[in-house]
Amino acid sequence: GDDTGGDGTAVQLWDCQQATSLDQKWTWTGQTLRTLGKCLDIAGGVSAAGTKLQLATCNNGGYQNWV
Repeated sequence: GDDTGGDGTAVQLWDCQQATSLDQKWTWTGQTLRTLGKCLDIAGGVSAAGTKLQLATCNNGGYQNWV
């Protein structure tokens, strides 16, 4: 990865790269997953099969909560 990510950046699955790649380090905080200062977010706020995931500013919205 390129260790950058702004709001709307698509999240993709990749093979593990160097241990220093910041964009492959996620932190579980309560019910959110965070990386690069952003939260894992459901694009469009609607969950359905095939829905894309993205990085977004953390806002405690239900579409950023993961169990």
